[in-house]
Amino acid sequence: GLTASRQGTRSIFLEDFFGEEVGFPTRGANDEGRSRVTAVRFFQEWVKQQPKTVLAARSQFSVGLDLLGSTSAESPNSEFFVWRGQGQWLQLLAPDTLFIFQADAQLADAPLLPLEQFGLGGASTVRGYRQDLLLVDNAVSASAEFRLPLYRSPTGDSLLQLTPFLEGGFGWNADDRDPDPDTLLSTGVGLLWQWDDLTARLDWGIPLINGDADGNSLQESGVHFSLNYRAF
Repeated sequence: GLTASRQGTRSIFLEDFFGEEVGFPTRGANDEGRSRVTAVRFFQEWVKQQPKTVLAARSQFSVGLDLLGSTSAESPNSEFFVWRGQGQWLQLLAPDTLFIFQADAQLADAPLLPLEQFGLGGASTVRGYRQDLLLVDNAVSASAEFRLPLYRSPTGDSLLQLTPFLEGGFGWNADDRDPDPDTLLSTGVGLLWQWDDLTARLDWGIPLINGDADGNSLQESGVHFSLNYRAF
């Protein structure tokens, strides 16, 4: 497939003496805290499904363009070439018992704006750390999870599962500004409840390395909660 996109963000620091917003000077942003990316993306997807196994892979190449008012700072800017690869293996071990392995990688040829960087940490990558603890140009992450049945309703439309997991990631930048720390690794357990089109999930992740959190929020304590409803 082929897609084109134009994205923009603005970071606000505070208001000045007259109550006007002041831009926050993030990487590549202009004086107003704005950054914009115009990109063309080419992706390929592959899925193989068997009675007890599903294998899936996705590859995407992104080319950043200096068009439509995109950020043109010296570096980082809207001109880049990025490859993103994702894979998933799902294995049915017994009724309502699953093993899921996922891997994700990104490689960039130049420093990236935060819009295009890879985020490590949080519910979607390495649980046990706050969301996007590491924002990097290049990264590799992996996750292994079991889903073990605890209860299924007599009608069969509600299922509660225990979800122990182990996951980690490593990141680096295209220039010499490598993050510190550069590696995250965690283990933990969660509860997953599915009822028709409603899914609720509560996870508790335990950092195994580099786990000193500055704050005391639930997220920084390794607790992640999500609620999703599929309307269509």
